[in-house]
Amino acid sequence: QSFSVRLNTQGLKPGVHYASVHAVDSSDEQRGPLFSVPITVIIPHSRFVTSDQPKFLLNDSSNESIELKDNGLDLTTSFRLEQGVPNRRFVSVPIGAEWATIKLKSTEVTTNGGAPRILLHAIPFVRGDMPNKECQLKRLYVVKEGVEEEYHVRVKGGSSLEVCLQLLWLANPNPALVTADVEFHSLNIRSPALPTLMSSQPIAITPSSEFARLGASSPLRAEQLNPECKLKSALRTLRPSNVDITLGSAERDSEPPSDAELASNADEDPSQIYEMRLSYKLKVEGDKPIEVRPSFPSLFNQLYDSPVDSQIWSLQDNNAKMITYGSSMHHASPTSLKKGDYTVSLLLRHPSRSTLDQMKDIPCEISMTLPSALSCNIYSELDKASTPAVKGDGRKPMGKKLLSKGSHQDIYVARPTDALPSWVAPGDVLQGALVVDKGKEAVSSMKVIYVAPPKSTAKDGDDEKPKAKEKEDSLADVVFKAKLGHLASLRTKNVTVYKEIITTLKDERPHSVP
Repeated sequence: QSFSVRLNTQGLKPGVHYASVHAVDSSDEQRGPLFSVPITVIIPHSRFVTSDQPKFLLNDSSNESIELKDNGLDLTTSFRLEQGVPNRRFVSVPIGAEWATIKLKSTEVTTNGGAPRILLHAIPFVRGDMPNKECQLKRLYVVKEGVEEEYHVRVKGGSSLEVCLQLLWLANPNPALVTADVEFHSLNIRSPALPTLMSSQPIAITPSSEFARLGASSPLRAEQLNPECKLKSALRTLRPSNVDITLGSAERDSEPPSDAELASNADEDPSQIYEMRLSYKLKVEGDKPIEVRPSFPSLFNQLYDSPVDSQIWSLQDNNAKMITYGSSMHHASPTSLKKGDYTVSLLLRHPSRSTLDQMKDIPCEISMTLPSALSCNIYSELDKASTPAVKGDGRKPMGKKLLSKGSHQDIYVARPTDALPSWVAPGDVLQGALVVDKGKEAVSSMKVIYVAPPKSTAKDGDDEKPKAKEKEDSLADVVFKAKLGHLASLRTKNVTVYKEIITTLKDERPHSVP
């Protein structure tokens, strides 16, 4: 069965509102709720300001308010902060916005000699499964009179942004008044169809295309372009070389029956858990050590909702010595490896052997740090990007440029022209980032990948000339060389015969025998 819940949010004050729907058994209400449906409603503070009424007071004392600026886009809000009490503001993000700039400044003079310390926590609302640590902003702000601090956070157009300030209670004996300016920016580079804040689809430069194309525009305000692109690591995908599925320990690796199973059958036995151990062979080449970090992206950042258990991996050398290890939630630190053979082992567990058997080809990703970052030139013209190897024609990469409101700029990211490290194999994926504005790298960067092409086999014209055909040995020459080869065995065994053959060969070909 299903039922609908309709909400009337008219008349609600700005902020967070919570309620819950409880389902009870009408014949036995004493049992309490059979289940509950939590309902959270957030009313943005920015809903109460318009171009006709640009300012809205948040309390009776009038020391906290939110105000719409003259451009009809940006907001100014004031905070009165008490020790240890979070103060939250919710603002609606304009359609098309990609990041917000939060400017903080104090509105009162500090008289007790101590600078207030404030924790800034900005959280954009995003749909999807992206971990909050990849999108939220946390900064410690030390109030300085006359100094404005600026912070940037990614946002999603059409959603909401929470800006929360809290005065640290240990070092702040007095309340503080702070003003926050929230400005919205966009270069319209991310696809508007993406439901999440970030996309797992990077800018890809294929081996045959030589470049990648994208466009930037400024729908909200004039923006600055100052692009830069660098590739910093190489990714190599490995398949398991050995798979072993076994039954876990009877005492330790067992899953007790649920309450429902025990209610239907009190003698229900625990189900056994199977474990699968996979081995991956890694060969490190090159004269210098390489920083390496294994990972399993298909299972990464999944803990309580993971399809399998354990997800523990280890890296060992050729002598089975443990070098490093990791799990599915946090990336391990890169490990410097010398030339040689290594093994990555992965442990997965699941109650179903069939499930593990169907996952026996799970790939392992090896991230190898490049000795030095490879730069990719960025052009505004297609003909320059499609011929990245051409030099000496006066071409210049795209530099700093001001993009006026409503204008558009095509951006072409060319492949790197510097030689790839010798250990990079065809099919390896070189990974880096395109920063659209180097001054705002945290919010204007996008992932870039370049698939390593097959190694060049082209030769110079001189190498293509057919070589003169060498003269073949005659039968007499072959017999003569065979006699010379036989002399080495006679020199120590029969000196008399050796001297006779030497004399005969000298008479036969005096210029061939020393």
